Order: sequence, then C-alpha cells, then structure tokens
Amino acid sequence: MKTLKYLLPCLLGFVFVQCTEKINIKLDNTSPRLVVDGAITTDTTAHKIKLATSTDYFYNQPAPAVTGALVTINDGSSTTILTEKPVGSGSYETPTTFFGIPGKTYSLHIELKEALNGQKIYDATETMPKQLKIDSIQMEFKQDIFKKGAWETKLYAQDPLDENFYCFRGYRNDVLVTDTLDRVTITDDKLFNGRYTNGISVLYWNQNMDWEVIHTGDRIKLQLGSLTKNYFNFIQELQLEVGEKNPLFSGPSANVRTNITNGGIGYFAAYSTCYASTKVKPITTK
Repeated sequence: MKTLKYLLPCLLGFVFVQCTEKINIKLDNTSPRLVVDGAITTDTTAHKIKLATSTDYFYNQPAPAVTGALVTINDGSSTTILTEKPVGSGSYETPTTFFGIPGKTYSLHIELKEALNGQKIYDATETMPKQLKIDSIQMEFKQDIFKKGAWETKLYAQDPLDENFYCFRGYRNDVLVTDTLDRVTITDDKLFNGRYTNGISVLYWNQNMDWEVIHTGDRIKLQLGSLTKNYFNFIQELQLEVGEKNPLFSGPSANVRTNITNGGIGYFAAYSTCYASTKVKPITTK
C-alpha cells in the first residue's frame, strides 16, 4: 500500500463528490504529482474519475486539471473507455449505463499525454465488496444534542458475520447533504458484527447548521456504501487530517494512504450501495 508524504489541498476537491473547503495544513513545496479521485458503485449512472496535479500549499487557485488522458476501467472480462466531459475539465466519465458488480475486481488504467515526474502510466485496483440490504430507516429528534437539537437517522439491517466497513450519506428531498468527505459517517461493524442493527444511529442532522435543517414532511434518503478496508482507512485518515487542529500542540501531519501507483496520490474506490428512505413526521413530545 502506497502512502502520501504530504496531504495536499486538492485531495478533498474530489472523492466522488465535490468539496470546496480549504485544508489548513502546512506543507513543503513539492514537485507536481498526479491526483486521482474516482469511485465506481453498483448504481447505474455515469461514474467519474477526476485527474489533477498537486500544488504547493499556498497556491490559491483550483488544482490544474489533467486533460487529454486515456482513462480505462477493466473488470477482468471487458474494458470501458472513459470520456472527458467537458473537454479540458479533467473529469472522465463512464457511459450512463455503467454499474459495478460486487465481487468483481476493477482496474483503473491512466495514460497521460505528458509525463509528471517522469511518469505517464498510473494504475489502481479495487475489489467491490458485497452489497448489504437495508430493511428500513427511522428519523428521531433529539432535543439534548446541539443547541437546537438534532435529527437522528436510525438504521435497521442485518449485518453479515464477516468483517465489514460502511459509509453513510444523507439526502434531503433528493439533494445530497453530506456532500464532502468530512461530513460522511464511516464505521466498522465491531459493535454489531453478525447481528441485527436494530436502530443504531448512523447520521446526525445538526439543526444549528442551515444546510442540515430538517422540516416536517421532508423526505430523507440514506445511502449505505459497503467499503473495502483500505478505502475505509483512507477516508478515516483524511478526516483526521482535515479536522480542527491546534497549530501549537498538534503533531505533524500523518501519511494518508493511496492505491495509485507510480507516485500518484488520491484513491480509486469500488463499493456497493443500497438505499432506504422515510418521510419526516411531526415532533412528538413525551
């Protein structure tokens, strides 16, 4: 497993959904490296792989896109060629009919028009975990959490016996709210391995935050992603790096893993998804 020596501001500009926040971590000047972000899931949709070059910490412009590359995904039996859309954006898409199959191993292959640090070829491989089925979700209001309270998303599902890793994203009225990696919830299954989850809390909607406010009648949808252990660790390490730190007392920035070869950074993920939704009911007083 490769590791990064430096966490770069452009990393969180990707990872399946856009992120626009800055990362306040002191970094040394380094030679440009390829930043890769992308994920394929069991959803039938256009899946994106985004390519950019790393920048120095004080570079105050968007990370330069890597354009004109040949990007393919192979599943062991067929190869899909991705198309850069729009041209010049550095964002490469599969056809809209593309979907991943749990258990298959997917190989990302990238050929650049111009080398970065002497490298034109980059690869990554990930095996998609099996899919979990959600029975249902419930929303419950907690007045004693945060100043204005919080809505809690509770999960009902049967966890398999083997070791599993999950990521949770929340939609309000079909709009993704947990749209950056620092807002998603990740967990392993140590506390409920092989058992029924029976309403464990997987998301908290902080009513102090405008973008998380929920009203009666809103439809809430939960996405559960079944992750590989390596991708789980990648998100965990990234969240630790971008969390609030005291510049006087925090330790040096840690390494964040990557599965990109030849000095690339970022991550190519393959994970299965399932969904459940519910309508928010009026708050009842006990």
